Amino acid sequence: MLALAAALLPLQQNSILDLTLGQTVAIPIPIQNANNPLLKETISADSQSLMVNGKRVLWAMGEFHYSRYPESEWRSELLKMKAGGISVVSTYVIWIHHEEQSTRWNWEGDRNLRKFLIICKEVGLKAFVRGGPWVHGEVRNGGFPDWVVSGFKTRTEDPGYLEEVKNFYSQISKQMTGLAWKDGGPVIGFQVENEFYGTSEYLIKLKRMAQEVGINIPLYTRTGWPNVTTPMPANELFPMYGGYPIGFWDRGTEETATKYGKNYALRLNRNPDDILQGDAPKEATLESEKQYPYMCCEIGGGMHVSYHRRVVVEPNDIGSLALAKIASGNNLQGYYMYHGGTNPEGITTLNETQATGYWNDVPVKTYDFQAPLGEYGQIRPHYHILRRMHLFMKDFGAQLAGMPPQIGSPNIANWSVRSNGDSGFLFVNNYTRLIPQPTRKAIQFALKTKSGPLLIPSKPIDIAANTYFVWPFNLDLNGVRMTSATAQPICILKGSVFFAQTRGVAAEFTFAKDVTILNNSGKSSNDSGMVRLTGLKPGLAPAFMVKGKDGKMTSVYLLSEAQSLRLFKGSFGGKEVVSIADDDVVFERNEMQLTSRFSPAKSVAVMPTFGPIEIAGSLVAPTKIGEFSVYNYGNSVPSSIPIEIKQTASAPGAREIEIGSQGVAEQPSDSDFEFASKWEINLPNKLPPGDWILKIKYQGDVARLYLGGKLINDNFYNGKPFELGLSRFGSTILRGGLELWVLPLRKDAPIYFAPGMKPNFGQFSGVAKLMKVELFGTSTVVAKPK
Repeated sequence: MLALAAALLPLQQNSILDLTLGQTVAIPIPIQNANNPLLKETISADSQSLMVNGKRVLWAMGEFHYSRYPESEWRSELLKMKAGGISVVSTYVIWIHHEEQSTRWNWEGDRNLRKFLIICKEVGLKAFVRGGPWVHGEVRNGGFPDWVVSGFKTRTEDPGYLEEVKNFYSQISKQMTGLAWKDGGPVIGFQVENEFYGTSEYLIKLKRMAQEVGINIPLYTRTGWPNVTTPMPANELFPMYGGYPIGFWDRGTEETATKYGKNYALRLNRNPDDILQGDAPKEATLESEKQYPYMCCEIGGGMHVSYHRRVVVEPNDIGSLALAKIASGNNLQGYYMYHGGTNPEGITTLNETQATGYWNDVPVKTYDFQAPLGEYGQIRPHYHILRRMHLFMKDFGAQLAGMPPQIGSPNIANWSVRSNGDSGFLFVNNYTRLIPQPTRKAIQFALKTKSGPLLIPSKPIDIAANTYFVWPFNLDLNGVRMTSATAQPICILKGSVFFAQTRGVAAEFTFAKDVTILNNSGKSSNDSGMVRLTGLKPGLAPAFMVKGKDGKMTSVYLLSEAQSLRLFKGSFGGKEVVSIADDDVVFERNEMQLTSRFSPAKSVAVMPTFGPIEIAGSLVAPTKIGEFSVYNYGNSVPSSIPIEIKQTASAPGAREIEIGSQGVAEQPSDSDFEFASKWEINLPNKLPPGDWILKIKYQGDVARLYLGGKLINDNFYNGKPFELGLSRFGSTILRGGLELWVLPLRKDAPIYFAPGMKPNFGQFSGVAKLMKVELFGTSTVVAKPK
């Protein structure tokens, strides 16, 4: 596949990591229903990537389950996803959410797939429908209604079962009427089944069935794990892959960081064997993957919590994993989950349980997944880390998606190159979840390109512990060839290119000697026929400008790490803009929605420059910094709001934990909660305008929140606070009736906790303790062009 030659060449006091760059030939894949007449866009594919109108694309795709989120909030959340750099929204259609009782279909309210897809179209997002019929998704029966499980041989070619699947697919097709790509709609893909262990014939039958009932879209897919038991015909179903930072599904209570560490390695093998359970067969070998582009639908955007495994993920666990997939050649960056949610109400509970024959006990209500966007729309740090990567993928993806990966020698550093043989991108991942990485001392990368050798950087550098980054080489900047840069490219805005500093590495940019450099904020030197720029100043003013032979000027911005994570890109006042904002930014209808964390002084820098704009109804004049207009504004509400807590019951002791049908600790029953410690939480009668999150810091086994005696959310303790979004419940929740019930956690519980997250029991055999209850709010102001 690649002309790959990698060798480690040790020099006196530093290591040069050497790689000869090669090329590959992409093989076209036939695509039907490829034309969107409304957008005038045509989707095509080859063995390297997807394309739109013949131009390669590298999309970010985020999983968001419409039936696990309020219909009234879909638009605002989809806009957050778009602002996060997501281009495609993927969603499960969960059968039991729609036909819990036979023939009694429910596609209304929060279950209105059609409306969800219409909103995707309205906000400019493509959609990928994952239709099952089995989805898993930590749902009861993997998504099958009880009556299907009891009445048919599921996931087989049982005629009765297939007839019911056809009815289900027909319902999905009705929801999608006029919304397929060929009809000018957003739906570009449809997944059949999920993690299927049987024959290819069954999967092909599902595809044909979908087509027969009117689901006619460009891309039909399956999960690439495990391998099917009979050969899969070519050009039928694109295999989609994934990989997670850790799994809640592992059977033991030990730490599994070493097992999942392979997902942080830069490698050619697409096999996500961390997802497979038991003795399941592995997915296809690399040889059989050559005909398809490398695409993912399940890169861990977070991780759910099961009763026996209380996993915790941190922002860099997700950010470095995402970079590892791109660095390894992935060309569709699909996250599961990108947005958390809450299980809807049903006749039965709708969560996966051992009692219903499934592998894990998971919470009844919460499906937060520790995702970039939380169960109540909370914006988490990895949302910003991923957005920076997604902006890079959008603006440099046309080049990057056509560049196959080559893996560098791993014994000194975890690195790869994606190139066309001459220009490309160098990736380094010096981070692995829970496995601290050392500083890599005195490193240089020697790349043998078609136009000659490159040594990056000019002098040996140390790669800081637990960092990850991408650097370009031989990159075209508006007609000027930039030989190399030790800074991470973010995005392009017409004549400006934005880079982020790499932690622990001084930024260095090199150009051919005949290039004209202007307004250099640092130092320049001539070395071996090259112009080398060092000592550059990060900030809102250009670090330097470069003049091409045609006279065109390009401004190069170097942003600090903090500034780069606050960069947003969208449409404002009829222009494409870059904004660097203290607040979180969403773009809609040529306006900016600025969501504040309630600190008093705020600023937003916008480029290209504008005059005065309206923010929160007031006209604000800008301060000019380079090509940016900087606007200062205020947004302040009380940061501390008193909450009255009253304990009403104390648990008599911790319950005995049974081992369930799948050989792991079994969650408590409803009746066990009668013996919980209980508190009344009395909120203020009125809150300032905004979105308010109740954050509960506690220690225990399982916590539940009841409102007026009804379960509204639950939490398996993993050391992190239990959160509840108040806006979901309107003014009702302010009128009283909110109760917290906490079951004690046994000291000897057969449960996994992440390092440092298990309570200190001291002399006690169990704990059920409420430490603190706080309210945190955000409010949104709108910025409009004058």
